[in-house]
Amino acid sequence: SSKAHAGMGLIKLEEGNSAVAISCFRSALDCDSQNTLALKVLMSLGEQWVTSEEKKQRLLKFLDSDPQNGEMRYLLGKLLLQENQFFEASKEIDKAERALPQDERIQKLKKILTQNRHWGRS
Repeated sequence: SSKAHAGMGLIKLEEGNSAVAISCFRSALDCDSQNTLALKVLMSLGEQWVTSEEKKQRLLKFLDSDPQNGEMRYLLGKLLLQENQFFEASKEIDKAERALPQDERIQKLKKILTQNRHWGRS
């Protein structure tokens, strides 16, 4: 089951076996794209373990089923911002803010966007 895979992933991560842990978290998400624990762990891992493209695809799949999830919108906005995709990041951050209006993390991302407001210019 998805929960079993995620649980095993946590155990392997704690043991320091990142490669097996990541495989477990991927299996958890393959069983259930809504497994928030597995998705959050994959989002927290560096590029050497999980590519930005995989992170983006997994977030989008999650959001297909739960489009109002502010936490996942925040993570997607942050990822897009890190990739300098300012226009797309702005849309996701706005959606995250509507879902989580008091979240200080979202306000920090909005500030970064404001500082990079030249993104819309040629």
